[in-house]
Amino acid sequence: MAVIALALLAIPGCGIGPFPGGELHGPQLPLVPDPAVGEVSIVRLETRPDAPYSVHVQLFRIDGDFFLDPAPERRWLRHIDEDPRVRIQFSDDPAVYRAKAQRETRPEILERFDADGVILRLIPD
Repeated sequence: MAVIALALLAIPGCGIGPFPGGELHGPQLPLVPDPAVGEVSIVRLETRPDAPYSVHVQLFRIDGDFFLDPAPERRWLRHIDEDPRVRIQFSDDPAVYRAKAQRETRPEILERFDADGVILRLIPD
Protein backbone atom coordinates (compact mmCIF):
# COMPACT_ATOMS: atom_id res chain seq x y z
CA MET A 1 0.00 0.00 0.00
CA ALA A 2 2.85 2.41 0.83
CA VAL A 3 4.38 1.74 -2.59
CA ILE A 4 1.14 2.77 -4.32
CA ALA A 5 0.95 5.98 -2.27
CA LEU A 6 4.55 6.85 -3.12
CA ALA A 7 3.94 6.12 -6.80
CA LEU A 8 0.91 8.43 -6.85
CA LEU A 9 2.91 11.22 -5.24
CA ALA A 10 5.54 10.88 -7.95
CA ILE A 11 3.07 11.65 -10.79
CA PRO A 12 4.10 15.09 -12.11
CA GLY A 13 1.61 17.88 -11.54
CA CYS A 14 -0.86 15.62 -9.84
CA GLY A 15 -0.96 16.66 -6.19
CA ILE A 16 -2.81 14.24 -3.94
CA GLY A 17 -5.31 15.43 -1.35
CA PRO A 18 -3.67 18.12 0.78
CA PHE A 19 -0.26 17.62 -0.87
CA PRO A 20 0.57 20.02 -3.71
CA GLY A 21 2.04 18.88 -7.00
CA GLY A 22 4.25 20.54 -9.57
CA GLU A 23 3.94 21.47 -13.23
CA LEU A 24 0.82 20.53 -15.18
CA HIS A 25 1.38 18.74 -18.49
CA GLY A 26 -0.63 18.90 -21.70
CA PRO A 27 -1.17 21.08 -24.74
CA GLN A 28 -1.32 24.76 -23.72
CA LEU A 29 -4.24 26.96 -24.72
CA PRO A 30 -5.60 30.31 -23.53
CA LEU A 31 -8.51 29.93 -21.12
CA VAL A 32 -11.85 30.56 -22.82
CA PRO A 33 -15.30 30.42 -21.23
CA ASP A 34 -16.83 27.07 -22.08
CA PRO A 35 -20.60 26.66 -21.73
CA ALA A 36 -20.07 22.93 -21.16
CA VAL A 37 -18.28 23.64 -17.87
CA GLY A 38 -20.66 23.41 -14.92
CA GLU A 39 -21.23 26.17 -12.37
CA VAL A 40 -18.74 24.52 -10.02
CA SER A 41 -15.87 22.29 -11.10
CA ILE A 42 -12.84 20.81 -9.41
CA VAL A 43 -9.73 21.72 -11.39
CA ARG A 44 -5.99 21.55 -10.98
CA LEU A 45 -4.56 25.04 -10.54
CA GLU A 46 -0.89 25.77 -11.17
CA THR A 47 0.73 28.90 -9.75
CA ARG A 48 4.31 30.19 -9.59
CA PRO A 49 5.46 29.59 -13.20
CA ASP A 50 9.16 29.66 -12.27
CA ALA A 51 8.73 26.83 -9.72
CA PRO A 52 5.31 25.32 -10.52
CA TYR A 53 3.01 24.59 -7.61
CA SER A 54 -0.33 22.89 -8.31
CA VAL A 55 -3.35 22.13 -6.16
CA HIS A 56 -6.92 20.93 -6.63
CA VAL A 57 -9.42 23.79 -6.19
CA GLN A 58 -13.03 24.65 -6.88
CA LEU A 59 -13.63 26.78 -9.95
CA PHE A 60 -16.89 28.73 -10.17
CA ARG A 61 -18.49 29.84 -13.44
CA ILE A 62 -20.72 32.91 -13.22
CA ASP A 63 -22.09 34.66 -16.31
CA GLY A 64 -19.42 33.00 -18.46
CA ASP A 65 -16.45 34.06 -16.29
CA PHE A 66 -14.35 31.78 -14.06
CA PHE A 67 -13.69 32.55 -10.39
CA LEU A 68 -11.66 31.15 -7.50
CA ASP A 69 -12.58 31.60 -3.84
CA PRO A 70 -9.34 31.01 -1.90
CA ALA A 71 -9.01 31.08 1.86
CA PRO A 72 -6.75 34.04 2.73
CA GLU A 73 -4.07 31.81 4.27
CA ARG A 74 -3.59 29.61 1.20
CA ARG A 75 -0.02 29.42 -0.09
CA TRP A 76 -1.22 29.49 -3.68
CA LEU A 77 -2.97 32.82 -3.08
CA ARG A 78 0.36 34.30 -1.97
CA HIS A 79 1.91 32.95 -5.18
CA ILE A 80 -0.81 34.68 -7.23
CA ASP A 81 -0.28 37.94 -5.35
CA GLU A 82 3.40 37.77 -6.42
CA ASP A 83 2.72 36.66 -10.02
CA PRO A 84 -0.87 36.50 -11.38
CA ARG A 85 -0.06 33.99 -14.14
CA VAL A 86 -1.84 30.68 -13.56
CA ARG A 87 -2.72 27.56 -15.53
CA ILE A 88 -5.66 25.25 -14.97
CA GLN A 89 -6.55 21.76 -16.09
CA PHE A 90 -10.02 20.26 -16.00
CA SER A 91 -10.22 16.63 -14.86
CA ASP A 92 -11.54 15.32 -18.18
CA ASP A 93 -9.44 17.53 -20.49
CA PRO A 94 -5.74 16.95 -21.30
CA ALA A 95 -5.22 20.63 -22.23
CA VAL A 96 -3.69 23.14 -19.82
CA TYR A 97 -5.30 26.58 -19.97
CA ARG A 98 -3.34 29.80 -19.39
CA ALA A 99 -4.91 32.71 -17.50
CA LYS A 100 -4.18 35.57 -15.18
CA ALA A 101 -5.87 35.81 -11.80
CA GLN A 102 -7.24 39.21 -10.88
CA ARG A 103 -8.97 40.24 -7.66
CA GLU A 104 -12.65 40.74 -8.33
CA THR A 105 -14.20 44.09 -7.39
CA ARG A 106 -17.69 43.98 -8.94
CA PRO A 107 -20.29 44.02 -6.11
CA GLU A 108 -22.75 41.86 -8.08
CA ILE A 109 -20.15 39.07 -8.18
CA LEU A 110 -18.74 39.55 -4.67
CA GLU A 111 -22.20 39.30 -3.09
CA ARG A 112 -22.39 35.68 -4.26
CA PHE A 113 -19.48 34.70 -1.98
CA ASP A 114 -18.57 35.13 1.70
CA ALA A 115 -18.18 38.80 2.56
CA ASP A 116 -14.77 38.31 4.20
CA GLY A 117 -13.22 36.36 1.33
CA VAL A 118 -10.94 37.15 -1.57
CA ILE A 119 -12.43 36.36 -4.97
CA LEU A 120 -10.22 35.95 -8.02
CA ARG A 121 -11.45 36.18 -11.61
CA LEU A 122 -9.49 34.26 -14.25
CA ILE A 123 -8.80 36.26 -17.39
CA PRO A 124 -7.55 34.56 -20.57
CA ASP A 125 -3.83 35.00 -21.13
